[in-house]
Amino acid sequence: VLSTVISEPSFETVTNWTYSETHSGFIGEQSTSHPTNGTYTYRLRKEYGSTAGYGQILQNVDFTNINFIFFDYYVANYGGTTSNLEIYIGTSKVYGVRLYDLGSGQKLNILLDCKSYTGNKDLIFRLTEIGYDNTPDIYIDNLRTEYADSTIQSNSFTIPSGKTKVFVTPLMYEALATGDSITADVSIDNGSTYTTDIPINEW
Repeated sequence: VLSTVISEPSFETVTNWTYSETHSGFIGEQSTSHPTNGTYTYRLRKEYGSTAGYGQILQNVDFTNINFIFFDYYVANYGGTTSNLEIYIGTSKVYGVRLYDLGSGQKLNILLDCKSYTGNKDLIFRLTEIGYDNTPDIYIDNLRTEYADSTIQSNSFTIPSGKTKVFVTPLMYEALATGDSITADVSIDNGSTYTTDIPINEW
């Protein structure tokens, strides 16, 4: 189900996200502050006076056929000139910003280009601090995924002899987004030839 390739994208639950930190001065937790979708966000924060390092959340995601990921975040406290939000796909940093340069407030529709990644990799949101007496505090929410055109192979079915028409109806877990469409390629000779671009929900 493509729409759920990232589990818990709005942090209404967080069982599929893993939090880790370099030391106990960092905090990672579900929060009700500053949501842009649903009730919850995920908060990353560093406490005042603690040692430099990072706190992060990650989830292992199949990036095959993902073009872009969009997300929102809120900067409640940018901390200082050494506080950063970094995002990694596997070991590659795909987003990095000094919170001081942004200032406090809502940051919407941040885009991550994922076209060059495929297969399962960790998606990591990391709050880093290379100073000491700073207290950066951010809230992440509303991860959305834009997919590349892709083909989904269904199970095969035995069609009784003499049948010459098909009616294809996909099981939909959510409505299609504006501009999206589904067509079917159908073979009734065990894959030797296909009739392509058949509309769904029609004989």
